[in-house]
Amino acid sequence: MTRPLSQLSAPGQLAAKVFETEHTDLLDLYRRASGRASSFYRRNSQGTEVLGLGVALQFVADDADDATMAELHERLSERLADVSGDTSKLRIFGWTAFDVANSRRAHAGLPDWSAYARRQLYVPQVLLRCRDGKTDAVVLAEPADVDETWAAWQETFRSTVEIPSPSATEPEVRWLDQDEFRRGVGLVTDERVAPKVVLARRAHIEAAAPIDTTTVLRRLTHAYPSCSVFALSPHAESPYPVFAGATPETLARVNDGHVETMALAGTSRNDAGQAPDLAAERALLSSQKDLDEHRFVLDMIVDALEPLCSSVAADPEPRPHRLANVSHLMTKISGELAEDVGLAEVVDALHPTPAVCGTPRDLAKRLIGEIEGFDRGLYAGAFGSMDLEGNGQFDVALRCGLIDGASALLFAGAGITADSDVDVELTETRSKFAPLLDAISKE
Repeated sequence: MTRPLSQLSAPGQLAAKVFETEHTDLLDLYRRASGRASSFYRRNSQGTEVLGLGVALQFVADDADDATMAELHERLSERLADVSGDTSKLRIFGWTAFDVANSRRAHAGLPDWSAYARRQLYVPQVLLRCRDGKTDAVVLAEPADVDETWAAWQETFRSTVEIPSPSATEPEVRWLDQDEFRRGVGLVTDERVAPKVVLARRAHIEAAAPIDTTTVLRRLTHAYPSCSVFALSPHAESPYPVFAGATPETLARVNDGHVETMALAGTSRNDAGQAPDLAAERALLSSQKDLDEHRFVLDMIVDALEPLCSSVAADPEPRPHRLANVSHLMTKISGELAEDVGLAEVVDALHPTPAVCGTPRDLAKRLIGEIEGFDRGLYAGAFGSMDLEGNGQFDVALRCGLIDGASALLFAGAGITADSDVDVELTETRSKFAPLLDAISKE
């Protein structure tokens, strides 16, 4: 008897098989299937979509297990070496929390991270990939069950689902953590406790009806086509919120020994629906505070990559990276990786960058834990996918939140330096809440 929607925590022999499919709307499949199994959806800035459903094989780490991404990848790769069939399209999905060792007790009445592993790599039972209007699927299951497993998922994809009606009532929004944020800014600007600390705060949304995650993802895709739009959920055996958003920041992309990444820090606000504010972008390029903040990120990324690479190169000057509501300073960075170094090793070296943590990294991470008072979980963490050879892409989880029924918990942060102004930084976080807040609130 096949187990089409189960998680095989200790499987025997596994086989992979590729199927052709005419499905091209992966978000429609996500709507039909995500409530029945763990799910991982991502549409990258090039328009390629992936949808992973179920879990065939996984390794996890929590605050009691300090296994690195590279170690988890090695364990999975060793197990996958015994898989029969066509393994060329298999992908390993996963994530790592912002701070694996710093999990906090959940706040009553708010969505929380309790169902999420702090660090996890896994292979989905079925993976669909749509590129340029063409979709293929790869199924990983016990050899005798592969065809039945695909048939069962096909049945799920044909199932009827009820699309929630949009609410005519604007959701209630509570802005959280403002006092802690103000205190933290003062510690950096007045007491100079660190050169840079990235402080975050939260917003809690209560809607009149359950929030439709699929609709939210479609709205984010339309409004932020240059971002990676994503939705992740853990195992299906327990109630859980969905972690979703649209991030502008790639942590790293690796292809055949070549690594690409970016320094993304320094922010100016754009008025929604207006043409790019060229004056604001010129001011951003001349703002010493933003240039210093950007330089912290750039220097750390280059320093972290150099031991892994035979060569590293970066753009000579940052340029504005425009989104619908903000512009950031961005510098592209690339390198040639040493032999036997893949994406997992790069993620371990880079995460968390000063763009989401601060500098020095260990000090900034400790200060964040002391000041914020809440668990960032996967916010400002990293997520993505890779193949068995270590090629793939991981992104930084930004412009995001946890969606749980009619409730959502959003996260946003700002880089604080000695020249920061607390009211300006609070306004910046409001701008960074906007993508997900607007996608949830829009009628």
